[in-house]
Amino acid sequence: MNPIDEYLMAKTADEGGWKAGLRNAAITTGAGLAVAGAPVAAKAIYNAVAKRSRFNNMLANNEDLQAMHATNPAQFQLMFNSLHNMAPEYAADPLVAGAHMRKMMSNPAGAGLTLTEARSGAMKQPEQDSVTKALQGMAPNVAKDFAAGVRG
Repeated sequence: MNPIDEYLMAKTADEGGWKAGLRNAAITTGAGLAVAGAPVAAKAIYNAVAKRSRFNNMLANNEDLQAMHATNPAQFQLMFNSLHNMAPEYAADPLVAGAHMRKMMSNPAGAGLTLTEARSGAMKQPEQDSVTKALQGMAPNVAKDFAAGVRG
């Protein structure tokens, strides 16, 4: 008998032979995929918990929004989800989030525009302006040179 046949005969005699090997390979592959996907799952869980916490914090700090939420919870949640997705740093602040939610709930037809304005405002970089202002106080010529270099 050749070595390959001997190997196959031995494997068949073991617990289920090639079927057990296939099952073990599938289990090992699944475990590997689960470990690889753990950071992604952890991030998704963290984001869901953070969003819920931000939502509750916003409602706790804006009593008038509680009534708006009670009137139409599905629409309110949809608008908050959009705010959280488009401008997460605004959704994290209960007062800023409350102002945007108030504006969107008062004019649902304009909610999309409110969100795009929030996103464009969140994407601006105020650091450049504050650095320029700080330099203006120290040395006017340095501020001019810095501003010229920043602009191009």
